[in-house]
Amino acid sequence: MSGVDRRIYVAMGLAAVGGLAAAFWLQARPASALLPTDPLQAALICRDDAVIGEASVSREVEIYALYFREQAARALPGNADYNQRMSTITRMRSPAIDPGTAPRLRGACDERFPLARSAGPATLPATRWERDLTCVAAAMDLKIIAEGHPAEAHGDSPFDRADATVRRYVDRVEALRVPRGLRDADVVRLLGEARFTTLDIGNVLAVTRACERPDTDG
Repeated sequence: MSGVDRRIYVAMGLAAVGGLAAAFWLQARPASALLPTDPLQAALICRDDAVIGEASVSREVEIYALYFREQAARALPGNADYNQRMSTITRMRSPAIDPGTAPRLRGACDERFPLARSAGPATLPATRWERDLTCVAAAMDLKIIAEGHPAEAHGDSPFDRADATVRRYVDRVEALRVPRGLRDADVVRLLGEARFTTLDIGNVLAVTRACERPDTDG
């Protein structure tokens, strides 16, 4: 039984002898205690919490949810690649979330995964090859999110420039992969690995912003 399940059952027991006591017990717990220690279950809960209570899912909310999905995918055991892991996570359900605890649960998710909603700045990898792969991966995800929200386009944001950012870094990856003898399948695998590495430096918006800086050309 997960930490969230135990909290629910204990709360139900307390409610049977006094609703006020149960409510006080839930409010008194630190936010971090609302999430299970298991990183996979915690990320799944945060993935679903990101969209609870949202009248519509904005570009920013999609970024947060994507970050949590990728954290959950990275936490899966085994040697599956990025696409296989993300497909598995899409089919997985998180433990039930009590809407009444959603505001405090969001705080717990921010404590456990501080980069999910962080605006940055993100620090890119030091080597050009790793940096270029990271920027392709992040900007590609941002491009997909932007294309799903045409009404939110403003003409001058990383969302609107994502396609140009992708093309800029794809050209650089292509130029560097040939001397390395890498096939298309190798690059796809490396881009999946780069997506997981990106989780340690920021969400896709923060990383894409960093990729737009002129000092990334070296």
